[in-house]
Amino acid sequence: MDETRLFRHLLATIAFRAEVALKDAPEDFGQFEAGNGVRKPVELVHHMTQILNRAVRAFGQDAPAGDTVLGWSEECALWEAALQRLDALYAAGGRPGTFSEEVLLQGPLSDCLTHIGQLVMLRRLHGRPTEPVSYMRVPIHFLTSSGLS
Repeated sequence: MDETRLFRHLLATIAFRAEVALKDAPEDFGQFEAGNGVRKPVELVHHMTQILNRAVRAFGQDAPAGDTVLGWSEECALWEAALQRLDALYAAGGRPGTFSEEVLLQGPLSDCLTHIGQLVMLRRLHGRPTEPVSYMRVPIHFLTSSGLS
């Protein structure tokens, strides 16, 4: 599997796992406070959007800094848009110029997976756990269309 397909598959995997974590979340979930110093779910999604936008900027593209945390729906929409934009850059044959793809993998992409796991845990603490999923059995599809899928 070439690097582009591998990175796009990872982005699609991140998208699927985030969908599992966020699907059918109760309206008040975004503001759930698990304890002292624990980010609220809306803050985690905001942070994930910021780090993906940083990855987009590594491709030489403009991406909003977005310092202000918005509402739950808005943050989820911004997260999805940032992830799709990063996938579209890969689908078009782009490569990050500011830092290596290894750094992209060990930094923002791995960070997103960590925070998605936190969101799943927070769902359980909130009393609305996610449905169990066998991640090795689910079909994963690229986010944007291209001749690579």
